[in-house]
Amino acid sequence: YFENQNVQLGNYRPTPLLLENSINLKDFGRSMTVCAYDGSNLYFLDELDLSQTTGPIAINNDFIYIAHSQRNEKGVDAYRVQENGSLLLIDSLFASHNIQELLAKETILLGKSISGIHTSQRLLEWPTHTLSGNFYLNLKNFSATSTGLAISSGNYGVEWIPRPTIESQPSNPFNFIPPPEDAIVTQVLVPYYNPSTGESWTSETGGWTAPDGWIKGTREEYEENQKSTSRRSGSFNNWQELNTENIYVFETEEAPIFFDVNATKAWKYRPSTAIDLQVEELDGKWKNQTWFGNFYDLSFPWIYHTELQWLYFSESSEGSFWLWSKELGWIWTQASAFPYCFSNSNEGWLYLDLKDRNSLRYYDFKSEDWIKFD
Repeated sequence: YFENQNVQLGNYRPTPLLLENSINLKDFGRSMTVCAYDGSNLYFLDELDLSQTTGPIAINNDFIYIAHSQRNEKGVDAYRVQENGSLLLIDSLFASHNIQELLAKETILLGKSISGIHTSQRLLEWPTHTLSGNFYLNLKNFSATSTGLAISSGNYGVEWIPRPTIESQPSNPFNFIPPPEDAIVTQVLVPYYNPSTGESWTSETGGWTAPDGWIKGTREEYEENQKSTSRRSGSFNNWQELNTENIYVFETEEAPIFFDVNATKAWKYRPSTAIDLQVEELDGKWKNQTWFGNFYDLSFPWIYHTELQWLYFSESSEGSFWLWSKELGWIWTQASAFPYCFSNSNEGWLYLDLKDRNSLRYYDFKSEDWIKFD
């Protein structure tokens, strides 16, 4: 997870290798980015625009907590990263309080406001604790016990926050179907877990019917069961052999991505490119550009085009750009020229005929011949 104040609003994608001064950056703000890391590369998953709040952020293994700072919008929002990498708003905590400091540690979330100390454990709120004196309290200096929380306050001793006797939960926030009134139920406090959203809920008795996506048991039980039945991905219980025909190995001189040992390790964001201008957002995070077509760019600078399939995008100058594809190699074009493209390999112009998806072809002006895509 990254909180980055050097990000361009409305454009949450990594920055490709650009020539200096080729694009002017503007409209910077604050955002939270979620990425996957494979040991070498970072892959963009999702992002939140945080330009409307300066509130603190806290993260633990289960949730991302973001505090609001606006006068008419207070409290803390709890987000969970779903299996598809997108962020889902799970709950809101500490309503009507302007949280100035926030700390997440294991299952405990601590917040500090002018009203006192706010505590939540697994999204269940404790009563607000009023400080015993007028002194500064560093939330980092806390330890949890079975009976409460102790926060060191320096020369003033220790501030003690007792654990509530009963930690309440919303009665039925996820619309479980209760058992019939005449049903005989013997179980009590039955836990349920939703693997897709990360939410948990406990019924007061047995016999409840869970909505789609929910399973009986705790999150820990679900994860332990996944470990025992899955060796790698959670989908198979044995190793799968890859079909080498589907693997394309690049030679050094034709690799579309270049690595530099001196390159910075910092996460970067790219400004708007030619294919982003006046783009239409479609379902599933696809996009439509009237002159370019439909494309998917969450793996930018790799983009997937509905006709041209996988392309590597590299911004050039004055709205032009280079595309690399397995079929065409490197081609140069711009909005006013596409589908006319200049081919780097044969040093001539091409016309891409993309009207019929089942018989794609391009015209080579140099050889004066139509060529079908493989």
